Amino acid sequence: MITGIERILVEVPDLKKAKLEYKAFFGDMISHDQSSSIIVLNNSAIELRHNPFIKKAKINGITLLDENNSSKPKKILPKPRGLNISSIGKRVFSNAGAPSNKILSIDHLVLLSNDLDDCIEEFGTHRLGIRLALDKTEPKWGGRMLFFRAGKFTLEIIQNNSSDSQRKDHFWGIAYLCSDIELTIENLQKKDVVLSSIRKGRKKGTLVATVKSHNLGLPTLLIQNK
Repeated sequence: MITGIERILVEVPDLKKAKLEYKAFFGDMISHDQSSSIIVLNNSAIELRHNPFIKKAKINGITLLDENNSSKPKKILPKPRGLNISSIGKRVFSNAGAPSNKILSIDHLVLLSNDLDDCIEEFGTHRLGIRLALDKTEPKWGGRMLFFRAGKFTLEIIQNNSSDSQRKDHFWGIAYLCSDIELTIENLQKKDVVLSSIRKGRKKGTLVATVKSHNLGLPTLLIQNK
C-alpha cells in the first residue's frame, strides 16, 4: 500500500549554486554524498542531485513509500508513463523539525500529462495503487485535473494542452505547505527571496503566494490552510 512520497528527486547542473539558492528558501539541509544534498520536511524530502549533462534544474523522479516494500529503493518497471519512479518501505531521513522558514511539508507535486485516462490506470488501483481522490474539469484552470492522494501528499496531474502535447509526461512544479504564510514570506524576504503578493488559492480556505526566485527555476508555490 502506498502511504506517501519518500522523496522528490531534483537534478541540477550546479549543485553548489543550487544549495545556495535552496538554503535561503529552506534553511539547513543534509549533505548526503558528494553529488547530492537532502532537504527533510515533515512528510517527505527533496534530494538535489548533480547532473552535469543538463542545462537547467528539473524534477526527475519520485520515490513512493510502500509499506509492502523493503528498506532499499526499488525501481518500478516498466516506467509508469515513462517516468522515473521508485518505491521504498520507510523514510531514509527522519524529520528533525520544520525548516526555519516555517515551510512544513510538500502539499502537492504537479505532473503534466497528455493522457489522463492512462494515468488513472497507471497511478491508480490497477497498478501503483494510489487513491484517486478527485477527477474534475475546470475550463478556467486549463481543463481536466486528477488528484491522487497518498497520506498527506497529493500528486496533481494536469492535462497538457500545449501545442507540444505529444511529448512525454513530466513533473512540472511543487507546492509547499507553511503554517503562517505571512511570517514565512517575511522571513524569506529578509534573505532576498522574491515572492508574489498573497492571494486566495484555488482550493477553498487556502492562501497562496508564488515563489519567484531561489526556486531553481521550478514553478513553486507556498500554501497555507486557513
